[in-house]
Amino acid sequence: MAPGVRAALRELYARRTGADATACDAWLRELTEAGRYVETSTGRAEQPLIPSLDQLPYPAPRS
Repeated sequence: MAPGVRAALRELYARRTGADATACDAWLRELTEAGRYVETSTGRAEQPLIPSLDQLPYPAPRS
């Protein structure tokens, strides 16, 4: 399940910001390092501590 959650977060971030795969990976790594996204040792994600996409400090989606 964890790979699917990571993939979904990357996809949502890319759609919201227009970021490429490298930027999406960096964003997810930053969330993890900041303790805002945590996976358990079983590979299942705990409740993410990330805000809704509307609250992210990133540019508005491209139209």
